Amino acid sequence: MKKNNKTLGLLFVVAIMASCVKGGNNDDLPNGSQLLLVESKMNDKISARYDYDSQNRLIKLYTHDDAGAHQTNVTYTYNNNGQLTAVEMVNVEGEVEYTETYTYGDGNRPTSSKTIFDPRDTENAITTTYSYSTNKVIEKTDIPGGYISEVTYTTNDKENLLSIETSSQGQWVSTTEFANYDNKHAAGKIGNPYSWKFNSPNNYQSEKTTTSFDAGNRDRIFKYTYNNDGYPTKMEIYNRADNALVETHTYSYKTAN
Repeated sequence: MKKNNKTLGLLFVVAIMASCVKGGNNDDLPNGSQLLLVESKMNDKISARYDYDSQNRLIKLYTHDDAGAHQTNVTYTYNNNGQLTAVEMVNVEGEVEYTETYTYGDGNRPTSSKTIFDPRDTENAITTTYSYSTNKVIEKTDIPGGYISEVTYTTNDKENLLSIETSSQGQWVSTTEFANYDNKHAAGKIGNPYSWKFNSPNNYQSEKTTTSFDAGNRDRIFKYTYNNDGYPTKMEIYNRADNALVETHTYSYKTAN
C-alpha cells in the first residue's frame, strides 16, 4: 500500500507538472501570463491540489482518490540553491507513507536519493542513483533483497519527453512513447520539483505504451482545450483503436509571482 501511494503521488507530478520555467528551446510558445497549476480534476472529481512558495516552487501536493476524497499530502523541501532535498508523503490519518532525500555533487542535479517507507526500518532504505547524458536521464534503483530496477527518460532538443523505458533485473519491462507535441504551455509549466529529470514545455498528443505483458499495452490520443494564455484547461484522452473517450481532465490556475 505504501509503495502504491508513493507511485500515485509521483505520477501526479510527472504526468501533470511536466516542465519548469527554466531551460529548453521555447521560442515558439505563446506569450501571456505565467500561470501556476492549482487544481486538477479527472472526470469531474478532484484529483490533486497544489501549493507554491513565493518563488513559485511546488511545496505541497494534495492527492485525492478516484472518488475525489482527500488521500495524501506530499511536502517538497528545497535548499538555498533551490534544489529539491526532501519529499515526504503523509496520509490523511497522519501516518508517514514515505520520505525521500536527495544528494547532490558538484552539479545542479542529484546524484542519488534514498527512500524510506518505514521510519523504524531505515536499514531497508531504497537507494536510487542518477546518471546523465545528452537528452537522457537514467535512474537505477537498488531495493533490499537484490532487486534492481532501471528507468530511462529520453527527451528531444526542446526538452519534451520522448520516452520512458523501464527494466527489472536487467530485463525489459515497458516502453512509453510520447509524440505529436503541441506549441502550447504544459499545465505544470512552472514549479516542477522534478525538472531535472525532464522539462517538457509542451503537451504531448500521442502516448503509446508497450509492455512485457499484453494487458499493459495501450495506445491513446490526447485532445486539449486552451485558455487565452495558451495553457490547457481540459484534456480528453481517447483510445486510438476505437476513438472511445477514456478520461477527461480539467485544470485550474492562478497567476505566478
